Amino acid sequence: MAAIIFDFDGTIADSVDVFIDIARKISGDSTKIEAEELRSLRGLIRFGQRINAPYWRLPLALAKVRSMVEKHIREIEPFEGMTAVIEKLHADGHELFIVSTNSVPTINKFLKLNGLDSYFSDVYGSRQLVKSKVRSLKTLLRQEKLTSADCIFVGDEPRDYEAAKAAGMPWVAVTWGFASRETLQKLEPAALAEVPADVLRAVELLQLK
Repeated sequence: MAAIIFDFDGTIADSVDVFIDIARKISGDSTKIEAEELRSLRGLIRFGQRINAPYWRLPLALAKVRSMVEKHIREIEPFEGMTAVIEKLHADGHELFIVSTNSVPTINKFLKLNGLDSYFSDVYGSRQLVKSKVRSLKTLLRQEKLTSADCIFVGDEPRDYEAAKAAGMPWVAVTWGFASRETLQKLEPAALAEVPADVLRAVELLQLK
């Protein structure tokens, strides 16, 4: 069975609206930002530009947003259908992990609140951006004694693609998170999931290759 590695925000956790509200408060931007507009911005980097955060301040701004997300974690739920996907993958014998730029305590709290903590073997988190996610994937491989061929990474942003590519593992892109379907499709993922159940089909097909 493959080890399935999930991104967190925008993949498992439906945190888009909470993220937008917090980021708008921090930036002082009174403009209403809708979830569909956020997806059209092609991820968090463009989102930072949308709320007028200077590029050099973006990592700090995003870190501040994430620290505030923990205080609102009870407002965040799994995307509809994701709980069933996680349960099925676990029941089928896959080992499940999370690699995210969110913090481990925040993720663990979410998992416990939603009854998902028993399904995941470990959580690897960081407050940095792309490079740290690559590092986290490589750390996971080393500590769990896995190879890239053993793993499938599931995520919702171009930086997830970049991290999976750097770690040498296939990437399943999900369309319900922080990036648009068109943006993800251009990256030519190993599979494109339009709904959570598509993740199950993608895992099955990738294991047959």
